[in-house]
Amino acid sequence: MGGLGPNVFWTLVDSIAACPAGDSLNINDTAQHHPSKLRIEVWYDDANCQPKVGVPPESLCVTWSTATGNAKINDEGLQIFADDSTDACGHTRFTIPSLSGCGKLSVAVKVSGRSQGSKNVVVRTVDVNANGRVDNPDLFQTTCDVNYDGAVMDNDRILALQHEPDWHRNALFGTLVRRTNLCETCLAESTGTIGESEVFWSPDGKRIAFTIHTGPFDPVYKAACRVFLVRSDPAQGNALKQFTFNDTIAIHDYDPSWSPLGTAIVYDRDDRRLILKGLPESGDTTEVLVSASGDLNNSGDATPAISPDGQWVAFSRRESTGPRHIYKVPITGGTATQLTNEVDGVNFYPQWSHDGVWITFDRQPGPSTNPHHVYKVMSDGSSLQAVYDAPAGKDAATPAYSPDAAILLFGQGTHDTGTNPPRDVTAHTLDPLQSTLRPIANYNDTTFAVNGPDAVLSPRLSPDGTRLALRSKQLWAARRNMSLPPRILQVGTQGVADSTATVSINVKVGLQSTITVTASDPESDALTYAAYFLQSGMSFDPATATLTWTPPGPVGSINYVRFEVTTASGGTDAIIAILTTVSALGPSAARPSGVSEVRILGPNPTRGVFAVATPLVSGSGARLSIFDPAGRVVARVRGASGSVLTWDGRVAIGVVAPPGEYLYRIEVGPLRKDGKIVVAR
Repeated sequence: MGGLGPNVFWTLVDSIAACPAGDSLNINDTAQHHPSKLRIEVWYDDANCQPKVGVPPESLCVTWSTATGNAKINDEGLQIFADDSTDACGHTRFTIPSLSGCGKLSVAVKVSGRSQGSKNVVVRTVDVNANGRVDNPDLFQTTCDVNYDGAVMDNDRILALQHEPDWHRNALFGTLVRRTNLCETCLAESTGTIGESEVFWSPDGKRIAFTIHTGPFDPVYKAACRVFLVRSDPAQGNALKQFTFNDTIAIHDYDPSWSPLGTAIVYDRDDRRLILKGLPESGDTTEVLVSASGDLNNSGDATPAISPDGQWVAFSRRESTGPRHIYKVPITGGTATQLTNEVDGVNFYPQWSHDGVWITFDRQPGPSTNPHHVYKVMSDGSSLQAVYDAPAGKDAATPAYSPDAAILLFGQGTHDTGTNPPRDVTAHTLDPLQSTLRPIANYNDTTFAVNGPDAVLSPRLSPDGTRLALRSKQLWAARRNMSLPPRILQVGTQGVADSTATVSINVKVGLQSTITVTASDPESDALTYAAYFLQSGMSFDPATATLTWTPPGPVGSINYVRFEVTTASGGTDAIIAILTTVSALGPSAARPSGVSEVRILGPNPTRGVFAVATPLVSGSGARLSIFDPAGRVVARVRGASGSVLTWDGRVAIGVVAPPGEYLYRIEVGPLRKDGKIVVAR
């Protein structure tokens, strides 16, 4: 059925509800493989019948109401936005994956708030028990197979109730849009193919980081991998931007993890060492070593993931030929902490929960012929738990949390170590809080599947929860079928833009500070506020969205607090507040501006440890360089401006600096400070 509005043609397709709780209900009808999905196709022309290109999803929406029966759209709000911007033909579509009840829906399309007309769509259930009710005249009455008004409690109704909590997680059945145009017929790991790498979003959700094989093909080392960036929205362009430029053919850059501070990306180089590099907008794109194990010849540190406060990196490490374990290390470098200690297997692809408490990861116990499972460990290493054991012969790989940690995404498919394993590893989700774990197949289509074993599908939700990205032979992205997410508008007295990753606030030592977070939601959905990474003495009231703290000092200490607001459907917005303690004695006693804001926290000559707190300069990174008396650089530490940079007294991996005098230089944007330190015996 179709409709015409002013310069708009739209049509409804797939209007039969294949199952009433489409994102979760398991039915036995093998002829039905798709969920209760409604797609609305829209072609938008201007007054001269020329296609309108790049019209953003926020300008196009669908409204709905129940026309007959108790048919409804679950978890979407009254306004539902387009999957993606209009393409070169002026085409986009709405995909509504979660319908319930029986009856008719009245659906209207709006462009920039102006109605383009309405149509009715039938919502009905699959005839799972072969009683013929689907085609009965009383389809919209109480004899519907699954009746959501509670009048009938048949077996189908009971089954639906068992899955009811999953409806509100809003299934991931958006239209996948290809974001790369790489070679699909080339040999694996050859030039122009996507790399064996995870996918990471920028904090504002506008870009995606991944790897591509580039340069000449080598029969031993294949084509080298480099990190690339691409816009998540095709309306903003399809150009790929190369981020790393290592020229050695035998060295690969994998698994780029984007800092939530928005300033840098950490990636692993050749599965041996972790490198931090600033984004061009940070003003410093120097490559800095974050971590490397002592055995680079037998693999070392790999698959990094930056914590939600931007201060730690979780990663996988293997020493010599032993098992791989999950570790964490400060993002500024230093001594790594081991979090898992099994005697066998491979633990890799760690991902943090939003509060920084848990790290979920991919565990393959024993030899490579064993399947992958989902595990998690507390970020202090105090508890290790199995989350999901894959069915026999299957892998559950590359897990990651949703932004609010309410659901878990992973790839699941056949574990096959043969030369041509099945192409069936697909995206799944589950709710880890449910007593019985029921993984939901989201893209059960081999078009978007990858080969196992060790398949890196890497399904990842954007920071606001509205988009999904995954990698197969290409990089794909989809607008998740939910209303627009909430937005944080103000933190304390400071208004923030939608793309703002951090806000800097001075708090006075010894005086109580209150910081209130203000947010809104386009659909007026209920908002839930939270704050994470609270320091001793901090308290947060979710009801008033207010943080209260009386800083104990010292002056110049820096604390990172992550404020978050969520809706029931999983929409999320978050911002990191960088709280710097200042003197409460008034302006005359406050730190002066400029270079003198760089405060020496103190060298510790007996251990050769030197730390500095750097000032926050918007859009800039911070760099600490150590020189020998001849002026040669012996060490370099890089981080975000406003962070603490620490030199651990080493001039190379495992090599402690000889005793003596050293020079240092601190650079933060246009600011610079030089000085001298002493390393004692």
